[in-house]
Amino acid sequence: MTTAFQSAYHSDAAMTTAYQSAYHTDAAMTTAFSSAYHTDSGPTKALNQDSLLLMEASLDATPLFLAVVCDGMGGLELGEVASAMACRAFRAWFQDEAPRLCREGLWSEGFSENGWEGGQGDGWESGWEGGQGDGRESGLRASLTALVAGLNEELLEFGRSQGIALGTTLAALFLSGDAYCALHVGDSRIYALLPDSVEQLTRDHSLVQYELDNGTLSMEEALVDDRRNVLLRCVGVDEGAVPDFAFGTALHGMTFVLCSDGFYRRTTPDEIHQRLNPVSVGTEEQLALALAGLTQQALERGETDNLSAIAVRVGGCFR
Repeated sequence: MTTAFQSAYHSDAAMTTAYQSAYHTDAAMTTAFSSAYHTDSGPTKALNQDSLLLMEASLDATPLFLAVVCDGMGGLELGEVASAMACRAFRAWFQDEAPRLCREGLWSEGFSENGWEGGQGDGWESGWEGGQGDGRESGLRASLTALVAGLNEELLEFGRSQGIALGTTLAALFLSGDAYCALHVGDSRIYALLPDSVEQLTRDHSLVQYELDNGTLSMEEALVDDRRNVLLRCVGVDEGAVPDFAFGTALHGMTFVLCSDGFYRRTTPDEIHQRLNPVSVGTEEQLALALAGLTQQALERGETDNLSAIAVRVGGCFR
């Protein structure tokens, strides 16, 4: 089995510089995905506590891609360490565990001809909950759930040893051929864009989202609620760091956007779609410019938090 890895890891939090590395890079590896990222510490933060991870691999003839956005919790200590540890854990999983899943035939468990069973049969309409409708956990889902549980325990143990509390959100997208797996803990988000639509694949694990779901808060009230940063679930704070999943078909030309709350808080999904519409934005340079433009727009609207986003394009442009 031929495996080629390429990766880029960015953590302003850990070293204030970008760290990039290549693993068994195959120069002839066909690139099936285009990607770009942008991160900004914001106007008032001395430290960027967000961490990002991009990895691409070729496993036999199947293209693989992993993107992760982690937002270290500024209300706790060492949020930058927590987010960096999360990205490193996913990087190790992609290098070590993903090939094992493929070798042992667990990669496609729960996968049907039309997509992930119980997920998006047509590749689009499942919404944030996704998952297996029959309740079976695929090998991939079980592996990633265990990864998050192990990371959560590692952060808890580190916090206990240092006498501190630390935590991070996470949003991760794994692509294998024409199938995707999205998972998240906290309020970092993942959007999926097609030419005429945008869908939020994640649902925030926040107090405001909980009250929205229960009808005790309106959308207008939620936008200005002082409790927007109160999370009900994150990694590293308690034992309840269980990710939610969405599975589906990655259509040719589809664009995924992973982002921290600082990036999306002052921006609507329609504005994200307008700037990153797959019809007009296809190259990595265009993706990067669009992310930078959305970041600048959020800053001009008064955003003060760290802002980070990754855009991943499946295949080429629609043009």
